Amino acid sequence: MERSLFMIRNKMQQIVRRNSLPGKHTRVKPYSGFSKGRLLLGFLFFAVCFFTSCHSNKSGVQVNGQVAGFAHQKIELYQLQAENFALLNSVNAGNDGRFSFSFEPEESGFYILQSPDQKRITLVVEKGESITIREEKTPSGNTISIHGSPGSETYRTFENHLQKGLQTIDSLRVVLMNSRDRKEFSEIRLTLDSLFNQLYLEQQQMATKTIKSDFSSLANLLIVNKNFTNRPLFTIQRNFDFFAQIDSALHLKYPQNSLVIDFHNKIESYREKNRETLAKARQLQPGTTAPDLELPNAAGLPVKLSSLRGKTVLLYFWAAWNPPSREGNLNLTNIYNQFKTNNFEIYAVSLDEDASLWKSAIKKDKAYWIQVCDLKSVNSQAAIVYGVQNLPQTFLIDKTGVLQAKNPSLEALKAFLQKNK
Repeated sequence: MERSLFMIRNKMQQIVRRNSLPGKHTRVKPYSGFSKGRLLLGFLFFAVCFFTSCHSNKSGVQVNGQVAGFAHQKIELYQLQAENFALLNSVNAGNDGRFSFSFEPEESGFYILQSPDQKRITLVVEKGESITIREEKTPSGNTISIHGSPGSETYRTFENHLQKGLQTIDSLRVVLMNSRDRKEFSEIRLTLDSLFNQLYLEQQQMATKTIKSDFSSLANLLIVNKNFTNRPLFTIQRNFDFFAQIDSALHLKYPQNSLVIDFHNKIESYREKNRETLAKARQLQPGTTAPDLELPNAAGLPVKLSSLRGKTVLLYFWAAWNPPSREGNLNLTNIYNQFKTNNFEIYAVSLDEDASLWKSAIKKDKAYWIQVCDLKSVNSQAAIVYGVQNLPQTFLIDKTGVLQAKNPSLEALKAFLQKNK
């Protein structure tokens, strides 16, 4: 056996010497498994894997957080769809409240992190984001901060502002409850309602500012549908043009997004059903005939706007809960008393829903002109017909029923009345 191996080895050496060039070292041929063709195939396979991996990472979302209130709890990740929630995953947060999620979203959208005690964090997610969530201490208490996701950051800033307002509302409710047995309860309630509505307007202004800063932000779909307590900040009936602006910007940026498509379909449906009303609201320009209204007064009797033909009329939209409206009442009192004997009348449409507060405000402000209200608040058909989006809002109508001005200043109103006694 050993002799056979020796003979084979010698034979191999002879073959090597015979095939070697003089003065050169013998080149050992590479293993056939790494021929040029196979090397190329191997490279292509590696490249495909590499770029597929890179593409996956770009579209994947990573969420890392540390929230003390989540410690030792099971945190669930939900996707907020057009009509429902879908549970995607769940993890157990650590002793220090740390948690993480990784997922591949099919499209940009809304996701909610929720703990068993109903604590929620809303995310506005784009593909490829790496999101960091932290609980931070502030002078007013702990707040949640979000980084790495512009849409989530925008919505969280708005949400933090909203929560501060709601905390103030809770304090006002305590004062109201503790004042029920006091003689001046009606006055206290009116004052607190005024404060509440001032807070409401502040939240509405904050929401408007946030949306206008970037109409194409997906976060706008959440903000424009938000409530402050039980009152919506915006309604499609009252703020259609605002809704349409959001729809136009989002539809351009996210034409295939299911959430945007759902919002777009609702806008188009409302536009189609109310085409005539919307057209009339846009036609409220000086020189056009003022649309007629018929609403009940404080005694429940219907009063038509057209019944005032032959008089100069200030159509005045207001509400007892709206501080600028209350100031408007005081400013109009002097003008009304000065010109009421010269064929001048105020037709005031209140957007209240509480009859007692409405009547109390009339008495307190001495607003003794024609007062009407259907108690439907901002959803009053009168407000829709005239496209009322802010309070107070006024329309100056001449003796023939033709619109002369929208929101005239007090000086312009006085000048018109002096000229058209």
